[in-house]
Amino acid sequence: MGGGKTSIAKLLAEKLQLQRIDMDELIVKKSNRQSDREIFTKDGEHVFRELEIQVAKDLQDIANAVISTGGGVVMNKIILDYLKTNGIVIFLQHSFAIAKKRLDPNNPPPLFRDEQKAKELYNLRLPLYQYYANIQIETDKKTLGEVTDEERVMKSLPRDMSEFSKEEIEVLKNLQRRKKMVVIETKK
Repeated sequence: MGGGKTSIAKLLAEKLQLQRIDMDELIVKKSNRQSDREIFTKDGEHVFRELEIQVAKDLQDIANAVISTGGGVVMNKIILDYLKTNGIVIFLQHSFAIAKKRLDPNNPPPLFRDEQKAKELYNLRLPLYQYYANIQIETDKKTLGEVTDEERVMKSLPRDMSEFSKEEIEVLKNLQRRKKMVVIETKK
């Protein structure tokens, strides 16, 4: 929802020479609809979320990729478990005001049509993004180049490895081997 995940995932994938995968695009393909908006309108949010789980499961063993997601993935632990398999989650953190400014007011995402509800959803999801993320990058005052700078991303990794479980250490090692990065931010 206005965090720039699509642009950032594309640029990060190019810089790291990795495949870019957009979950929303895969969901739309799987649905045989023309857009995520059409899925929400004709089939409902519950159908979109079911497709989202299926796509996440399909992606769990993907390597050498940057995967961009919709914001709703954070509401489902199953999806995050799939995506964190052999990967690392990068949260593109931005303020609600910036999200609002970046969105096209004439064509808002399905869950942003009511600004008050969108703000409540943003506030509900924010602590979950922070909880699930291996790396958090503030994007409000940064250019795309600054956000995707490999050195900046690597410096965002925690230094004290004693805080992590064996599984988490493996995830961090996977980032260093550039297996998979999952870029999340508020969208749906």
